[in-house]
Amino acid sequence: MEAINVIIGISGLIIIVGLSLIPYIRKVYFIGPELTIELVPDGGSSGNRGLSSASKKTPHFTDLSKK
Repeated sequence: MEAINVIIGISGLIIIVGLSLIPYIRKVYFIGPELTIELVPDGGSSGNRGLSSASKKTPHFTDLSKK
């Protein structure tokens, strides 16, 4: 009976650690960066005006509208 209790205990620990790692794995490997594009109809040309003001600026932010 003691061996089955040890197996159940170790299995429980593995399951708990695995479940606690799911949010981290999801954040790192499955949720990519978000790109927000704002379309402003002005009746003229469709030139690039840069990134939307709704975009979150991160440390790796690159403003492509600067020339």
